[in-house]
Amino acid sequence: ASDLIGIAASTLINVLDPRIVVLSGSVIEKGDTDLISGIKSATMEKVLGSAKRDVMIEKSSLGQFAGIKGICGLIYEKTIFILK
Repeated sequence: ASDLIGIAASTLINVLDPRIVVLSGSVIEKGDTDLISGIKSATMEKVLGSAKRDVMIEKSSLGQFAGIKGICGLIYEKTIFILK
């Protein structure tokens, strides 16, 4: 699992060049620190040189409802913007 997630994360890093990648979902939630460190090492093996600079790979602290919390925040932000 860590290798496959690492491939996906490295592809995102190589294409989008983010400063941070936040991992969430049921696999991440059920995994331990070995899974996260395995994902980090698998990702960094496949990231292109220039993208390795300061990319952080972290586990989400929002738990299994991160997506729901994010979309609610986005809806709230867009609704308040429209009402102003």
